[in-house]
Order: sequence, then structure tokens, then C-alpha cells
Amino acid sequence: MILSRLHYFPDQRVKKLSYAVMHHSSGEYLLMRGIYDVQSIANLLGASYDQVSSVLSQISTHYACPLLHNEDRISWFETNYYMQNQLLKDADCMGMWHGLEIRMPFLDKEWMMMSAMINASLKFKEKKPKHLLVKAFMKELPEEIWNRKKQGFTFPFEGWLKENEYTQPVTQEEKRLYRSFQKKQINWSRYWCALMMNRYTMEHKAAA
Repeated sequence: MILSRLHYFPDQRVKKLSYAVMHHSSGEYLLMRGIYDVQSIANLLGASYDQVSSVLSQISTHYACPLLHNEDRISWFETNYYMQNQLLKDADCMGMWHGLEIRMPFLDKEWMMMSAMINASLKFKEKKPKHLLVKAFMKELPEEIWNRKKQGFTFPFEGWLKENEYTQPVTQEEKRLYRSFQKKQINWSRYWCALMMNRYTMEHKAAA
């Protein structure tokens, strides 16, 4: 009962904990990586709480998480939700925009199947990330490559959102979020998600 009421809290980090009441893969995944809670999504889309919950439940029927535990379960969510729906989409869009044919050697089918068969106690034995992969290439690569700090690859979305005329707010909700974004009270991703949802909704209504 308490968890189902968390979306009334002003802090978005607390709101997101309300996903814990959903006993399916979408809820479990969004509890880790969700940007908005269900009620906030419903408000942005002009939909009801039940409508958004129903869609998440339908998605979960496609992504039925097997009986895994701990690290293996997190790996499954990252592979099936985040990598497929976010990372690979971004890589393909950016690559095609610049006429590049991007290759992902570590996503080879046989490689993925072999990796999935490695026992979790061995894969996650050491604190160093991807230690098995590092050990496999220690002799082939210089130490400054495999022993350096993990380096992310990000795009300058924050700057683009501030400079691009097409990403300026239109609705009152967008303007509210944009002010918070400008003041660095929220991350750029929260404003971007709201922007994309509203633009899709407006285009959908205009085409109807």
C-alpha cells in the first residue's frame, strides 16, 4: 500500500520506487533505469494511470524475464531492455546519420551464448569490471588500455537542447521542465523524454 502511494512524493527518486509494486519485468527494469514514474508519464501524455500500467504490462509479456538471480538477472535486463531498445538504437541512428556501418563484434550470436553459459560466480568473482575480458587481452593490448578507468561515450545533448530552436518548450509542462533544466535542477534526459512524448502525441493527434 505504501509503495503504491510513493508517486505523490515530490522527489522523483522516491516516486520511482513505486515501480516496486509491479510484479513484471517492465516494472522491475524501470525501478532501476526509469526516468519518470507511471503517474508522471500519464500526466505528460494526458493518459490515465491505468492506461500506462496496462501498456507496461503488455510489454512485459514480450520480455518475460527467466528465473535468474542477482547479477545474472541485472545482465538480462540490461541486454534485453537497455541495450536492444536504447544503446543499439542510438548507435544505429548516429551511424547511419554519418553513413557509417557500425559493427558490434561482442554481440556475435555464438559469443553471446557462450558468455551466458559462464557461471555468475566466475563472471562476477572480482570487483574489476569485465575482468575475464581484460585477462583475455592482456598480452595483446598495452596496460594503459586495459588498466585505465572506464570511459563512457556520450553525446552533447545538454548543449543541443539549449541551443536548438526545435527543442524549445511549447506546452506549460514543457516550460516548467525547461526552467528546471536551465537551472540544473533536473537532468537533460528528463526534459528530453517529456519533449519526445509530447511531440509524438501532438503529431499523432494532427495525423488523426
